[in-house]
Amino acid sequence: MTLFKKSPKRHGFTFVSGGILHAAIYQHQVQKLVLVAKEQFPIEELSVENRKKAFSALMNQGRGHIPVTHLVARDKSFIKQFEFPSRNMEEIKQMVALRLPREVPFSLDQITYHIHPVRFLSESDVQTSVFLFGITKEMIAQERAVLQTFGIDPKQFVLTSVVLARYVHKQIGTTGTAPKLVIFSERGKGEVAIVSDQSVAVSRTFQYDPDDISTSIPEALQPIIDALNHKEDTSNYDLCLGGDIKSIKNEIFSGSYPNRVNLGGDEAGGGAQQLLMMAAEAYDGTYEEFNLLPDEDKSRIASADTKRHGYALRFAVILFLGLAAAASFYRSARILIAGQAIQRELKKIEPSIRETKATVRLIQTLYYIEKGKVEPMDLLASIHEQAPDGVLLSEMEYDGKDDFVRIKGKTSNQALVDQFVRQLSQISWLARVDLQYSESAAQSLSPEFQFSIQGVLSKEGMYTS
Repeated sequence: MTLFKKSPKRHGFTFVSGGILHAAIYQHQVQKLVLVAKEQFPIEELSVENRKKAFSALMNQGRGHIPVTHLVARDKSFIKQFEFPSRNMEEIKQMVALRLPREVPFSLDQITYHIHPVRFLSESDVQTSVFLFGITKEMIAQERAVLQTFGIDPKQFVLTSVVLARYVHKQIGTTGTAPKLVIFSERGKGEVAIVSDQSVAVSRTFQYDPDDISTSIPEALQPIIDALNHKEDTSNYDLCLGGDIKSIKNEIFSGSYPNRVNLGGDEAGGGAQQLLMMAAEAYDGTYEEFNLLPDEDKSRIASADTKRHGYALRFAVILFLGLAAAASFYRSARILIAGQAIQRELKKIEPSIRETKATVRLIQTLYYIEKGKVEPMDLLASIHEQAPDGVLLSEMEYDGKDDFVRIKGKTSNQALVDQFVRQLSQISWLARVDLQYSESAAQSLSPEFQFSIQGVLSKEGMYTS
């Protein structure tokens, strides 16, 4: 029986382009992407006071807290491609950290970046080619400053290059097919990328006159296409087009690139809304692997998520308690007395996640009186109480028949996993607590450990005397 498991939620996406904040809320429903709401906000035309009201009205259509992923235009970032004599990603990350300061005019503490392998050069060679996307923390701060005037605190900052590549992988596919030449343009800025079966292999940016796209886009693209063809003929690549360029594709590519794909459909609102739709379509629960937020911001957001999770649990426990007390009112005077005691104790509880302990004790008392044994909700509340700050629980499976409980979650610190195991061992209802696994998320630059803990229920501890 699964008591506590993440379910698909609505997710917000934002993108700033041409002085306009584009925003949209999407939700996946039975293999179908559903647009919940979308809007465009002219930044300079809205006063700071009205910005938050306008964006809040959009978020209210999503009903409740909605996490937001912000897309960053490719021209605000920098890219590097390296080759290293290793196939071990941990070793490669260390080599990047040593080499990068010599390649960019910034110190490591001034930038944030992510890397991913493009290809292994050969089966016999240990050389690995990797692609790096980076951005200065100052640029991140500038984007965040604009978003904060709208009351937006994004969980993730992701480059448009990543969105295009993931969308192509998910919707079109690359394995066993020709590489994709992806061209996307929006409001005078564009990107040319080659997407291989593994990731982005090439990325170039260009600018054009949005009022004269039929002339300016071809002029801006031609040098880039010529440079790409100088290294390798791209005429047999699949051509994927999105944004403004789709309207003039026949004028530019007449007689070439026979295999063509339109990206992002025909979303009203132009390329920006198409980009948000592609970001939602390619979203599989997280963009954390490509998140360019500095580590300090990631830690702050993780801590806020943990507290929010705790408040939600506390509310659910109190609601459940109220329903149980109401249902039992006419059955037992003893339950009525317990309910009154609960109400008196609840008034003393301050708004802190760690102070749910009193509520948990009262829940136990309620069930001791009514049934004489501990129920799954008691165990769930006690387990969550033992979770250290910084540990985010994602799933709890309770099996009363086989007498075990399994808890899954993630954290940025392995030591917190060990602390959690020790604290769970103090619960009298668990005879034994074992760490099944704790492993680092693959290719994640910031530390993140996913874990699974199993506890065996105590026959003696599960029943009152």
